[in-house]
Amino acid sequence: METVYGYFAAWQKDGIFDQLDGLLRRLVCEAEGRDAEPSACVLDAQSIKTSANVPAAGQGIDAGK
Repeated sequence: METVYGYFAAWQKDGIFDQLDGLLRRLVCEAEGRDAEPSACVLDAQSIKTSANVPAAGQGIDAGK
């Protein structure tokens, strides 16, 4: 492991980047006077139109929209 990629791959495998992400998020929240742990989460999705050339049997539907 003598290359930059070698270190990156090892850190990725060990979850170091996930740990850093969590730590930085907590520090930013605290610096802004908010709780370090989130109390809510927002998820978003986008539906796109399919091509008119795709048979209806091959198209998915989103009944929730």
